[in-house]
Amino acid sequence: FSKRFDEHSAKWTSFSRGEELFGLPVTQYPELVELKREIKLLNALYTLYNDALATVTGFSDIKWTDLDVEETAEQVCDYQNRIRRLPKLMREWEAYCELNTMVETFGDSLPLYQMLAHGSMRERHWTKISTLVGVKFDVTREDFKLQELMEAPLMDHKDEVEDICNSAVKEADIEAKMKTIESEWVDQEFAFMEFKNRGELLLRGEETTELIEHIEDTQMILGSLVSNRYNAFFKDNLVLWAKRLSTAYEVIEEWLGVQANWIYLEAVFSSGDIARQLPQEAKRFQNIDKGWVKIMTTATSNRNVINLTYVDETLSSILPHLTEQLEICQKSLAGYLEAKRNLFPRFYFVSDPVLLEILGQQSDPSSIQPHLQSVFDSITFIEFDRVKRTQVLSIRDNKKETVKLSNLVDAVGNVEDWLNDLVVEMRDTIHEVLRKCCGEVDQLSLDDLAFKYCG
Repeated sequence: FSKRFDEHSAKWTSFSRGEELFGLPVTQYPELVELKREIKLLNALYTLYNDALATVTGFSDIKWTDLDVEETAEQVCDYQNRIRRLPKLMREWEAYCELNTMVETFGDSLPLYQMLAHGSMRERHWTKISTLVGVKFDVTREDFKLQELMEAPLMDHKDEVEDICNSAVKEADIEAKMKTIESEWVDQEFAFMEFKNRGELLLRGEETTELIEHIEDTQMILGSLVSNRYNAFFKDNLVLWAKRLSTAYEVIEEWLGVQANWIYLEAVFSSGDIARQLPQEAKRFQNIDKGWVKIMTTATSNRNVINLTYVDETLSSILPHLTEQLEICQKSLAGYLEAKRNLFPRFYFVSDPVLLEILGQQSDPSSIQPHLQSVFDSITFIEFDRVKRTQVLSIRDNKKETVKLSNLVDAVGNVEDWLNDLVVEMRDTIHEVLRKCCGEVDQLSLDDLAFKYCG
């Protein structure tokens, strides 16, 4: 058509020049002028149409794995701008409408292709999309091309496909957090410390506290993931890890409780004095001690937190028994201390640990010295005979005023017994001192009395 127009245009030019040569009026051909303008516009339109068609067709041959959505979007945007710059007169032409529809349709599909190309898309998501549109997609094939998606009725199910893609992004977030949790806990280990040269028999305090805090933080993350509406695919794994960490937390809490009680009672029953007075409980604690050493030996040979608290049932089976036995020992010990306090009521002024320390060293009477002021308000020191180390000679207050006892007190046997004897002797001695002081009131001045007798 352009060729035929060029022929007519050449004749028009020739005729016009001839008319000018012979001085004749130049004939105007308005139809040809209009036709020339329309042909120029059509040429621009069809050039753009062919370029766009070739580009879109070329996109369809791109392998899915090679698709650069951003670059493709830039090219489509360029075509859209070029179409908008065409004269308004052309917008009613059929070719213009076809061109605009082709570019706009492909442009509208690009955001969907971009969502489909997201790294969060998994085989299960493609299976859902295949079922939805009735076309099987195998994006794992090396020769899978964009054309297969362009030919499928994806846009007819745009909202549903977008929901699947959005779900994939949300699930990818859950998957990433789950991988982080698994990587953090798969190699997490307990830290232990030595106890009285008996080996690693204690959980290390600071590290264990940090471990508990880490469990609590992870449980919070798992709690949010469990309540996430996109967690269906990971539900079983989420529940499994929640159970693992919940079990670990419970075991560690009970473990620390047993450890604290074991340390407390180990100090009590390692003293021969208390063990002799409570032989049945001492024997019970020996069995507890064996159980404790067993679980700590197991723990130090397999320090992994999850394996030790969830997979291996040693701790979960032994710890409750140790807790029960320790409670029995503590009740018996509490009854024992109450009996001692009933025998010597001043023991109510001291705490259980202090009283146990006093009772645990009663074979050495001088060990009472650090605790005297807790038991007696005004006595800070008891003087023992340097030769007969169990005989009490005098008492001293915090101002270092000394009162020599009238009769020696033998600090032998149970500590509560000789302390009762000491109280009686203190009273008798003070009474005797008062009697002597009263007898000399008329003979000595006030200053002499004050310096001669205790205040």
